[in-house]
Amino acid sequence: MRTPDSRHQQQLHGLAGLSPEQLIERIRVRSHKDARHVHSEVLATLLRHPAGHPEKVATAAVEELNGRIQILVGKRWRGVSWLPGVRRRGSNALQDTIDYVWERIFEDKGVSNSEVRFAVFVRNRIDEFVRHLETDKNSMDPIEGMSVVDPKTGEATPLMELQEDTEGEKPEAAVMRKQQSEALDNAILSLPKEQRQAFLLRAKFEYEWQQVADALTCSVPTARKLYELARKALQGAMQ
Repeated sequence: MRTPDSRHQQQLHGLAGLSPEQLIERIRVRSHKDARHVHSEVLATLLRHPAGHPEKVATAAVEELNGRIQILVGKRWRGVSWLPGVRRRGSNALQDTIDYVWERIFEDKGVSNSEVRFAVFVRNRIDEFVRHLETDKNSMDPIEGMSVVDPKTGEATPLMELQEDTEGEKPEAAVMRKQQSEALDNAILSLPKEQRQAFLLRAKFEYEWQQVADALTCSVPTARKLYELARKALQGAMQ
């Protein structure tokens, strides 16, 4: 069962006593370092459950949350923009992805994952929509992938970060999971570009071998070889 973070709940309760003008002022605080900054999860809750807030409050929340969604999509866009399905979508692909994220925010019944772990929710919805573009299916099966930007090269790359539901997870286990995830991210980023793409297309996006080969413009045997090289390199790096 999805449960909002207690910190988000506490902040939500703290906003309840503010006037609309005060609430809008808080919503527009951009800096994460500012104690008045409203978490994205809280903004999602305000929009999904307006609880009598005037329209101007909802408008401010939409504007702020949309800006944050655009940043999250933009950070990972280069990591997926090279995929054939995304290229076929053309100039509409980026905005269509943002629109899809918004649709899914309001689609869930009860508590949405957007109210629990917003950045993870957005990243998963991006991958979900990209999967739809790549398979050309009407159904959009969830993909729990993500992309990160390599601080050394600035290259955005989709990664297999382990984004598990950690409700009730002990602090020691959370730290270990984060360290393992970061180690995997670093290992994937260190792979040669073609090996990295072959591995992610096969392991994360679950492409058929011919699809992997088509995306990389190579033969199926070459695609398999690139995947195996990447897999062995990652096994060695994680030992």
